[in-house]
Amino acid sequence: MPYPNKIIKDGTVLIDLTDSTVTPATLMLGTVAYGADGSRLVGTHEDVDGDSLGYGAALVGSAVVGTAVIIG
Repeated sequence: MPYPNKIIKDGTVLIDLTDSTVTPATLMLGTVAYGADGSRLVGTHEDVDGDSLGYGAALVGSAVVGTAVIIG
């Protein structure tokens, strides 16, 4: 069964992941997000030198517009 990647209620799009570009490699280690196909992704990016900001680095309770990453 495919994962849902768009939720529409009464003609209004509530969630649309279809153009998500997030990958496990761009998410901080352990951060959870959903890909364009609706599948659950877990971050694998480790910041070994302290200067990298992968998605999820400081986004608790926030949404990143354009990447369909919702953390909270």
